[in-house]
Amino acid sequence: MGVLDGLSLDPSGEGVTVFAPHPDDEVFGCGGLLALLAAQGFRLRVVIVSDGGFGEFGRDTAARKRESRAAMTLLGEADIDFWDLPDQGLGGIDDLDQRFQAELEADPCQLMLAPSPWEVHPDHLAVCMAASKAWRQMERPPQLAFYEVGVPMPRAFILDISQVAERKRQAMACFASQNAIQDYAQQIGGLNTYRGYVLEARGAWGEAYFRPEPALLRAGGVEVLAGLLAGQHLLWSPESGREESRQPFTQESLAALLEESQGLQATLAALYASTSWRLTAPLRALMRWFRSLSSGSGRQL
Repeated sequence: MGVLDGLSLDPSGEGVTVFAPHPDDEVFGCGGLLALLAAQGFRLRVVIVSDGGFGEFGRDTAARKRESRAAMTLLGEADIDFWDLPDQGLGGIDDLDQRFQAELEADPCQLMLAPSPWEVHPDHLAVCMAASKAWRQMERPPQLAFYEVGVPMPRAFILDISQVAERKRQAMACFASQNAIQDYAQQIGGLNTYRGYVLEARGAWGEAYFRPEPALLRAGGVEVLAGLLAGQHLLWSPESGREESRQPFTQESLAALLEESQGLQATLAALYASTSWRLTAPLRALMRWFRSLSSGSGRQL
């Protein structure tokens, strides 16, 4: 058995594969889980998809690789593969899901980890959608769970990582090139502290994971959700490293957004009422899932 509720994991079986958009997401998002899995004897594989070389954040891509290797050494033994795809350009790679699928079929795993569909960074969303598509296209897909980095997920299973919290702190400190620009270690530490709010021990650290129902994955609901969020009226700004409004919210712009929203709702209602099940299957699955969340009956990881 593994460390996550709802998952059937065996240390003697196939390993665990993490898809990280940039060198550091594997530690910031799921470093605690990886440390716990390594302690149980799981084989870990980390695929860092982009070269992390965009703008001020990526002045030295070789240093970023060294930082990732050093961080994982603190968390546990792992095979790390750097794909060196363009940072800030993962959304433009049409066959990214096929690359994920080929990786998973060449080196099978029992659990795949990827960023959640609520992330704001476009590369995070691209990796999320590619992981979901790869899962859907595989004949025998692994179990799939999503982790958070930039945005707390609205509903998730909280894993207590308190026993490895100090190791995660040390691992996050390895990313000197990134922490010098923005104090990610402190911010992620704050997120893990916040997640510890629902845990019993005082001062506990937690990490959040979302494991969607297979029916939602098969219907493409995760991709629909990530695509909706990718198209929202927010723009990731590489200069500031934060999301910024495309335009100021004036009375006129709010009215335009309201009109657009009403039009989309009408289109969605028409699609949902359609008898073409092939067209509406992802929307129906996503709608059922949203309703389960609002009713409080949605299943957790």
